[in-house]
Amino acid sequence: MNCEGICASYDGNSVNHLLVGEVDLITDVDWQDGYYTIAAEQYVPGGNKLHAFGNEDPHMIKTFQWMRALTNQVPKMLASQGWAWSIDAFDDDAFIIGVNPLTTNLIPGIDSNSNPLFMEYSPALFKFGGVRPVKGRRFQIGTTFPSAPGLYELRGFEVSYNSVVGR
Repeated sequence: MNCEGICASYDGNSVNHLLVGEVDLITDVDWQDGYYTIAAEQYVPGGNKLHAFGNEDPHMIKTFQWMRALTNQVPKMLASQGWAWSIDAFDDDAFIIGVNPLTTNLIPGIDSNSNPLFMEYSPALFKFGGVRPVKGRRFQIGTTFPSAPGLYELRGFEVSYNSVVGR
């Protein structure tokens, strides 16, 4: 079976599935309605969180400067397609990672028109500071994918933050 990726994953009932896929097609090769029958295309429901980062220096408080979301879509289309992001900031001196984050929600075109100059404006670029500070020791980025059918691909993020020595 041609595929770009292979993964084993548990479903909501703790049943392990072998998944293979490409850009917008995920196939459960263990699906048993007729032994190796290809299942219908799956969509990504709701929001999804990536693994937390900032572990390289958890003793330091970090201040986000900017974040750019990298997708296979034209940035000006992100808002109309329904993309959205969030950043969960954690202070693990006070909370367990994954519990009680300080969340900053990001909507393309609303939270991202940070500079009207042609080369510096992009609905995929979010700048922080001033009235939108994002500070923490570790961060987790969440993505809400479009709910309409399409070839949507989240390729990654570019992020920039400063570190301040903890006291």
